[in-house]
Amino acid sequence: MKEIEITCKIYDKLKDVKQILTVNNFVLIDKFYQKDLYFSKYSTTKLIRLSANSLITNSMLIRNYNNQKYSLIHKHKFTDKKVISETKISENLSNPNKVIQIFSNIGLNNWATIENFSYVYSKDKLVFILQDIKDLGLFIECEFEASYTKKIFEIRQSIINTLKSLNLNFSKETNCNKAYLMLHKKPL
Repeated sequence: MKEIEITCKIYDKLKDVKQILTVNNFVLIDKFYQKDLYFSKYSTTKLIRLSANSLITNSMLIRNYNNQKYSLIHKHKFTDKKVISETKISENLSNPNKVIQIFSNIGLNNWATIENFSYVYSKDKLVFILQDIKDLGLFIECEFEASYTKKIFEIRQSIINTLKSLNLNFSKETNCNKAYLMLHKKPL
């Protein structure tokens, strides 16, 4: 299975988007706080010159989930002009502060911290994650699990069409990389 996702900036208010999803039979299945600390062997000066996909692939992150669960994560983005999928390796951490100290000791650069409150909605096989991100605003991450035989671009277009049918005011960019935007301090 491959996870197909799109991520867009949302220009509507959080309460309005939550209401739109509920009215359209999306079910709230989870809500949580998340804080990601991004680390890389590269300096911020070099990281700024990397593409969004290279930036993520050349980084590790420590994820704090609801101040209860911590994970060490590496993501690898698969691209074909646009991000179409990713693989993720994740390991639970019992002591994230020790890992942060080790990263510091070996010279890894903590180049970004991204905090958000997320609201997870589901309908059929489609998952929408509303992310209210500190210093960046509201985003929606849309995920769909597909077999390798499915046509990825058709699935992506179907997800975009679903977003359009909800009359949400969202960015034309459907591959928003929040870490990249945070590093570059780029509004959409």
